[in-house]
Amino acid sequence: VGEHLSLVSGLWRFWMLRGYFTDGIERLQQALSRPYEPSMESVRAQVLAGMGGLLWSKGDHEGMELYLGQALESARRLDDKSLIGQSLNSFGILHFSRGNYELAVQFYQDSLVLRRQVGNLELVSVTVGNLGVAYMNIGDMEKAKTALEEATLLSRQAGDKIGLKSCLMNLSAVARHLNDMETFESRNREALALSREVGDQGGVGGTLHNLAYSAIRRNLYAEAREFAFQSLEVRIQTGYLLGLADTLEAIGEIVFIEGNRGLAVQIWATTETVRIQQELARMPYDEEEFTQYLAKARSTMPVQEFETAWSSGSVLDLRQIAQVVQKFNRSSIKSALSSQGI
Repeated sequence: VGEHLSLVSGLWRFWMLRGYFTDGIERLQQALSRPYEPSMESVRAQVLAGMGGLLWSKGDHEGMELYLGQALESARRLDDKSLIGQSLNSFGILHFSRGNYELAVQFYQDSLVLRRQVGNLELVSVTVGNLGVAYMNIGDMEKAKTALEEATLLSRQAGDKIGLKSCLMNLSAVARHLNDMETFESRNREALALSREVGDQGGVGGTLHNLAYSAIRRNLYAEAREFAFQSLEVRIQTGYLLGLADTLEAIGEIVFIEGNRGLAVQIWATTETVRIQQELARMPYDEEEFTQYLAKARSTMPVQEFETAWSSGSVLDLRQIAQVVQKFNRSSIKSALSSQGI
C-alpha cells in the first residue's frame, strides 16, 4: 500500500500535464481507498492534493475543495511547509476559478510566504505568477506586471520550461488587458512552442485558443476558425472543462460573425448554463465581451429565433454542444471544397 501511494503521489503531475485527468482520478481514488500506515500520512496528503488538482481540471470544484481540505489538514498536522504551501496555492486556484479574485489573492499570498521559506524557485514562480493574474483581475495592473515579471525571471533561472510557458501565457493576458495584441500574440506563439516541446496539452489547448482570439481581433476569421477547432480537439481529449467552455465561446463568436447566429446562441446557452452549474467564472474581459455579443444577438435576431436557440442549447452539456459544433465544421469544410470543385 505504501509503495502504491508513493508511486501515484509522483505521477499525478504527469497525468495533469498530459491531460489524462479521468485516468489519474481513477488511480488516485484506488490508492486513497486502501488503508495506510501513519508513517505514510505525508505521502497520502500529497495524493489528496493531487486529487484536488485533477478534479479542478474536470470542473469539479466541490470535489476539489473536499480533497484539498483533507490535504491541508494533514499538512498542518505534520507541519509540512511545502505541502501547506501547495494546498494554499491550490485553494487560490479554486477561488480564482470561481471568480473570487480577492480571496484568491489572500491564499496565494499565504502560500507564497511558505514557498519562499522552502526556497524552491519553480514553486515560488508558480505562485507569484498566479498572484499576478489575480492582481490583474482586480484591476491592480502595477502589481500584476511586477509579479509576472518576477515569475518569468524565476522560471528562467530555474530552467523550468513548464513554468515559463505559464508565465508567458499570464503575460499575454496582461497584454490583452492593455489591448497590446502584438505582444499578446507573440507571447502565445512562444508559449505554444514550449507547450508542444514539453508535452503540456493544457498549454497547447490554451495557447491555440488565445491565438484564435487574436485572429478574431484582426478579422482573420479563417485563421481564427483553424486555431479554435484545433484547441477544441485538444480540450475535448483532455476534458478540461473551463478551457472547453472558453474555446466553445470563441467558436460562438466566429460563427456569429459568419452569420450562423442560431448556432452561436445555442453554444452560448450551453456554456452559460454549465458555468452557472459548475461555478466556472470567465475572466473579466471575457465576461464583458460575452455580454456584448449576447446583447448583439438579442438585438439582431427575431425573439422566437433567439429563444428557440437558447432553449435548445441550455439542455446540452459541453461535450454534446462540442459534437454539434464539430459536425457543423465538417459540413462547412465539405461545402467549401465542393464549391471549389474539389
